[in-house]
Amino acid sequence: MSLRQNKVNERVREIISKIISDEQVFGSQALVSVTIVETSEDLQWADVLISVFPFKNSEKVLKYLENRAGYFQRILNKKLNIHHTPKLRFKHDTRMEEWGNLSH
Repeated sequence: MSLRQNKVNERVREIISKIISDEQVFGSQALVSVTIVETSEDLQWADVLISVFPFKNSEKVLKYLENRAGYFQRILNKKLNIHHTPKLRFKHDTRMEEWGNLSH
């Protein structure tokens, strides 16, 4: 992974995290964290992995974020200083769930 790709990954993660935090869309229903952003080598796509607690709300949160991808995209277009802003794909990061299941 290139240095540029790493920088874009981190910046996209910061921006999306801030939007979710500032808007407090999910209130007390769910705690949502952007855990990782992985862009493609050509920076055309960005997979945004999210972690949701409680886990039972994951599908509802993911659906909401997918429906608002255009909104997030517009903000990224303004804040990222690159020629092509990666298109967002939201995905559920299941690592915390898996880890929780292992600890039982």
